[in-house]
This record gives sequence, structure tokens and C-alpha cells, in this order.
Amino acid sequence: MKKPNFWSSLFWLAFSIFICFGSMRLKIGTFHNPGTGFFPFLAGVVFAVLSLTLLIQSLVAGENVEGILGKVRWKNIILVLICLVVYAVVLEKLGFMISTIFFIGVVLRVIEKKRWSLVVAVSVSATLVFWVIFQYWLQSQLPKGIFGI
Repeated sequence: MKKPNFWSSLFWLAFSIFICFGSMRLKIGTFHNPGTGFFPFLAGVVFAVLSLTLLIQSLVAGENVEGILGKVRWKNIILVLICLVVYAVVLEKLGFMISTIFFIGVVLRVIEKKRWSLVVAVSVSATLVFWVIFQYWLQSQLPKGIFGI
């Protein structure tokens, strides 16, 4: 009996543990003063939790790969990946505000097919919330782009 989710979850669990131990060799710091290993450690913990969830699910519910893969909307996944690549490329040139508004707008309009009023409201308000969090709470510099925004 093949159990691809069982074996893949074991692999990713081992990988996430490796990431956690590797990041502990760096300075993790605290929540208010994170070190270089803080985000890799946090990512490793999140990945370990997700891997454990998949492992438990594969042990309890069994494997039904055909049913899982049949429900995946591959076109949307590819579109989101393309949007992320374009976002990463234009982020420095256009700046955080413009790039993020367009990224969220494209994802909501093209992939989720939401109405224009909702797309504009969510993309602008979410970008402003992210900007406030990064600029004032985390005190990090965001790319301003060619327009200085």
C-alpha cells in the first residue's frame, strides 16, 4: 500500500527539524528584538506543525491521492505563482505601496473574481495596514520606488 502523504510528511518533518536546529545555531533573539535565526526558526516550527498535521491525517484517514489531486485548481496555483514572481520583480522599482495594491488587486479580481468595489477597498486597506505594521510597529524600511511613495 502506497502512502505518499505519510512519507512526504515524514520527510518535511525531518527537514523542518533540521531547519529549527540550524537556525538555533544563529542568534534567535527575542520577539521584540529578533536575531538572524528568528524567522528561519519560526518558519521551521510552522512547517513542523503542518507536517505533523499531514502525518496524523494520513495515519487516521488513510490515503486518497486521486481525490485530493482532482480538486486542485492548477490554473489558479500557476497564476498566483506568476503574480508572486512579478511582484518580487517590480517591488523595488514601483515601491511597496503600488506593487502590493496591484498584487492584491490582481489576485482578488483575476483569480477570485471579486467585484471591483471590493477589490479596490480590500487591496488599498490591506496595503495600508501592512504599511503601518512594517513602518511603525516593526520599524523596517519598505521600498519607495520611482514615485517615492
